[in-house]
Amino acid sequence: MRDLVGGIRRFFIYAGLFSLAINALLLVPAIYMLQVFDRVLSSRSEETLVMLSVAALLALAIMAALDVVRARLLAACGVVLDRRLGPQGLERLLAQTSRLSGAEYLNGLRDVAALRNFLVGAGVIALFDAPWLPLFLVLIYLFHPVLGAVALAAAVLMLALAVLNERLTRAPLEHVLAAGRRAGRFVDAAAASAETVSALGMQSAVTRRWQSLNEAALGEQAQASGLGATFAGLTKFTRQFIQMAMLGTGAYLVIAQHLSAGVMIASTIILGRALAPVETLVAGWRHLV
Repeated sequence: MRDLVGGIRRFFIYAGLFSLAINALLLVPAIYMLQVFDRVLSSRSEETLVMLSVAALLALAIMAALDVVRARLLAACGVVLDRRLGPQGLERLLAQTSRLSGAEYLNGLRDVAALRNFLVGAGVIALFDAPWLPLFLVLIYLFHPVLGAVALAAAVLMLALAVLNERLTRAPLEHVLAAGRRAGRFVDAAAASAETVSALGMQSAVTRRWQSLNEAALGEQAQASGLGATFAGLTKFTRQFIQMAMLGTGAYLVIAQHLSAGVMIASTIILGRALAPVETLVAGWRHLV
């Protein structure tokens, strides 16, 4: 494991640095909105609007380019991981084919593929973006302490949902994996003994046995998927409610003349950006596990 981690560590370091730049550039729409409301509309300066728009467009283009580079880095990490683990899994598979445990190494090859595919998905990107949540909260607090308190409460609520999701879905997800592997091992064993099964007329019995194992796997999957969908929907509802609460609080502070309309809009946008990775993690928790 030390050799494996050492070989891919540099990919995660660079991906983390790119994530820092990307999350800093995520503030561009909020800053643009803030400047438009507080400067452009009050001064009615077309030149200021054009310069702000050009600068914001350039910043967004840089962010998109960095996002592409980060995704390509993680894809390359998946390739390196596959090249390091794949041959080992195959060698052990070939060495163990004469033993009952030989089929276990087929799962090893599938696990390598699953890990490689995870490294090119949205879940790992959310893992890199989520740690920047505290910085966004500090920025909102600097706008106004009340907005900071609302944002902090929202973050705690979202994180609590994530923890609850992990606690309640861990066992069902493990059962799904175990049931799927049992069905897969049975198919592998039946395929390896196909001639014997055919000669003894056992096709129907083998099919019934596989159907029984597969039904168990499908039942576990349905339960886990239903629970995951419930948390994903609850998280999405919570995030939308949080944005409404943030906007309502900001509107109250604007009416009370404690802050400007630009700050109200900007803080709402920043909070939405900050909580988006948490929502992605909850929605894709099954793939993450």
